[in-house]
Amino acid sequence: MKFDINWIKTKNGNGFVQNDVLTIYAKGASHISGAIYKNNFPILAIFGLGERVKIKLSVKRKNIKGLALLKLRAFDKNNRGFGIDDVFIII
Repeated sequence: MKFDINWIKTKNGNGFVQNDVLTIYAKGASHISGAIYKNNFPILAIFGLGERVKIKLSVKRKNIKGLALLKLRAFDKNNRGFGIDDVFIII
């Protein structure tokens, strides 16, 4: 299963702007789950039904800029899971 995420290309790799909407698309998925980790601590949980999930990348009263890890799993109609891990920069 292929994941499509609306990243911003930076000189250091994938990036994303804080307080913007992150769109995750996995064709053929019945649901998508995952989390965003910073310093090995989960700062934002992700769950959505269907092929497309939209989340706002913000945490109240926190500045979450810097390197982060995105862990995603998408499940198809037979509950087979496909996952990715991706390191990115929050701008």
